[in-house]
Amino acid sequence: TRGGYSYLDSHGLVQNVNYVSDDVNGFRVAASNLPLGRVTPQEDEPAVAHEKAKAVAALHQAAVLEAAEAAVVHANNVVPEPVHLQAPSGPGAVAHPPAYVAEVHSTPAPVLV
Repeated sequence: TRGGYSYLDSHGLVQNVNYVSDDVNGFRVAASNLPLGRVTPQEDEPAVAHEKAKAVAALHQAAVLEAAEAAVVHANNVVPEPVHLQAPSGPGAVAHPPAYVAEVHSTPAPVLV
């Protein structure tokens, strides 16, 4: 499959796109609006670099202080002692109302001869 199209972009420039697709190489595009490559990052101004360094140092110092506080063991004077409790046993003091029981009547089954 081969194809192509052109369009007018937002800056008023004509952009051309051509594409090819096959079983060997897949889908490929050649266009005038594709990015040219990797943009290298711009270096920070000296004042910005200084403030970044101060912020990183402050974060590092805060992490060190937090780790130091977490490492401190606070002693207490609580001594564990076993607790001996005896659960009450025997009949309970709560009287429950009797459950309803229907009378049962029995009748002999008929005998088949």
